[in-house]
Amino acid sequence: MVEIYNKALDATIFVDRLIAKIKGIKPGPTIIYFGGIHGNETAGVFALNDVLKNITPSAVSGTIYGISGNLNALKSNQRYIDEDLNRVWLKRNLNNLKRKENLNCEELEQQELFRILKKIIKENDGPFYFIDLHTTSSKTLPFITINDALINRKFSRQFPVPIVLGIEEY
Repeated sequence: MVEIYNKALDATIFVDRLIAKIKGIKPGPTIIYFGGIHGNETAGVFALNDVLKNITPSAVSGTIYGISGNLNALKSNQRYIDEDLNRVWLKRNLNNLKRKENLNCEELEQQELFRILKKIIKENDGPFYFIDLHTTSSKTLPFITINDALINRKFSRQFPVPIVLGIEEY
């Protein structure tokens, strides 16, 4: 369990890697929310902690997961400790994790997150939606960035915010 402080809320919470799992009573998609992939972006973790504890299985079709991202960086309220966890999710990096003997902080986090994701995919039905909650340091309205695929467009249209397409090209 990790203690996380949010300056804007002037509040502290304690969270585990798995913030919540809600198995709905009806079949449906599996939605995996991440908060705190960047340790200085605590708002997503606070939001998941607050919102998911108030959702009952009867209100859900499918399964919802809330996952804390970079626990070490969240605890330190730093973007990252050794390297940006949001920038390392390449196939070659995941393969290298299996061979490396000495892992840095974010590689250890990535290894644990990847193990959890594989388990979620094995134990649940698709489609799978992965939502990574971030904050910005500038004044901006909420928006969604998605990989431009028809299934993503359909899903993201359910949210009343602007959609930025083509993120997979960067």
